[in-house]
Amino acid sequence: MKNFIICAEQDRGKTFFAKDLLKKFCNRKNYIFDINNEYREFKNEAANFADKDTFLEKTPSVSNSCLNVVFEEASAFFSKSGSTSKNTIAHICRRFHTKNINLFIFHALDQIPTDILYYIDFIVIFRTKDNLLKVEKKFCDFPQIIEAFKDVQSKTNDTEFNRLKKTYKDERSKKYFHYKRIITK
Repeated sequence: MKNFIICAEQDRGKTFFAKDLLKKFCNRKNYIFDINNEYREFKNEAANFADKDTFLEKTPSVSNSCLNVVFEEASAFFSKSGSTSKNTIAHICRRFHTKNINLFIFHALDQIPTDILYYIDFIVIFRTKDNLLKVEKKFCDFPQIIEAFKDVQSKTNDTEFNRLKKTYKDERSKKYFHYKRIITK
């Protein structure tokens, strides 16, 4: 069905965004690689899968499986050397056949392998700690990612949110701390 990449530094809203998507597709089974136990409110068919290899092996990627598959800390499933596992590639490439919704959650744009971008339907970019020059170099063939990154960085610059107290530093922070851009194909 659809592949999403959600990218943000800590506390910017990526998990909240992912949970909101899961709630919209609540009639599906959830397979969530949840290393930080952040998705407790969702029934997780993969709750007992101890490692990423077991998760990939046991998560169905067959036609019409209609699952929500969440790859929290998605960088663990990809290799910068280009040796991404066949099971990970199957989840990405077979989205129309399986009718699965795959959410790949990263903490930095630098962690996203560019070869998978051709199979991604939506990229959600929150603020990250990436370096602009590195982003421009890595995503030179994807100008919309560079433009979205620059926009998000400028709007969220000097914004603060206290997660424990759930308070913002000021009105600008309240308006822009969780600002994001969504890129579609």
